[in-house]
Amino acid sequence: MIRVLIVDDQTLVREGFALLLSRISDLEILATVADGNAAVRVAATMQPDVVLMDLRMPYLDGIEATRRIHLHDPGIAVLILTTYLDDATVLPALRAGARGVIGKDSTPDQVREAIAAVHAGGSVLPSSVQTAMLADAQGSRSHVRGSLSPRELEVLRLLAEGARNDDIAARLGISIGTVKTHVNNVFAKTGARLRRDAIAYAAARGLLEGITPRHGH
Repeated sequence: MIRVLIVDDQTLVREGFALLLSRISDLEILATVADGNAAVRVAATMQPDVVLMDLRMPYLDGIEATRRIHLHDPGIAVLILTTYLDDATVLPALRAGARGVIGKDSTPDQVREAIAAVHAGGSVLPSSVQTAMLADAQGSRSHVRGSLSPRELEVLRLLAEGARNDDIAARLGISIGTVKTHVNNVFAKTGARLRRDAIAYAAARGLLEGITPRHGH
């Protein structure tokens, strides 16, 4: 049973999808909410498997709500439900942690399949968005590789192997204080708050070839 939270500021859309999806045997609709603030609160307390998230809402939009939910619990899969399938609208949500996007004109079966896919760890993206993401990732990879110094990249690769600061210091022949400085620089340049975030960011951009990342805190 996949537990779903539906977020949309339009009552007809919100309740309509809830009614249609509640008839599917392997889905459980936990709640429906009308804005991003409520989505963040309910996701934290009810811990749904999947959040079906609108993008354009009052008080807190879907992008920021997605970011906060993903930051609090990356295990919750956010699936964007939107009328606007252009990359300028969708890409920021994907960067915030959403696992997929579908149009509001999707059929109940298409929504069910998309929910099942993101719950299983996959992604659901229109072909136009996939193309834009590829271009975005290639540009980001080039930018990050160029902005990280060789030593910072070396430290990042050791972090990905699961090395602690003292291990890195010993392996590179530098002080722990210097390691901390490099780690902080990596965080600043990748926008990460935790080591696992920096590792995931680098892995997605092809900076960790030959390494099986060990995601730590």
